[in-house]
Amino acid sequence: MKILTTLLVASVFIVGFGTAMAKAKGHQKPFESRVIQVGEKPVTGPIAPGVKVGDHIWVSGQVPLNMVTGKIPTTFEEQAKQALENVKAVLEAGGSSMEDVVKVTILLTNLDNYEAMNKIYATYFTKNFPARICYEVPRLPLGVLVEIDAMAVKR
Repeated sequence: MKILTTLLVASVFIVGFGTAMAKAKGHQKPFESRVIQVGEKPVTGPIAPGVKVGDHIWVSGQVPLNMVTGKIPTTFEEQAKQALENVKAVLEAGGSSMEDVVKVTILLTNLDNYEAMNKIYATYFTKNFPARICYEVPRLPLGVLVEIDAMAVKR
């Protein structure tokens, strides 16, 4: 109960602080957000491909599922490229680009693919490299080898 109370107080403080900061900057609706949808196919499950709040975009973890064909590439390199293409598509649908990305999280099922990931990643991020973290995880949805999320701030 004590932990729940602490979390509730912290949440109220954060929301109150965010609201006060937004009002100080002249915003009427500080947390108004827009779900970013890519293409015409609805997303399966209770997730949004991306969410835009002001100049910020949060891209949900993108697996290498081709949004047009519905197929998953077989090799790690193809999967990494497709996951990054999906991140790019969500950003563009939200009015942003890869150049605006400030943070990336990469999940790999095998850290032996780290160098291959870096080579492909370097073709998508060529300057103003975003902060990044990479984890090895035991499994990912649909049996894929990589999942990538990102956060962007429109510059």
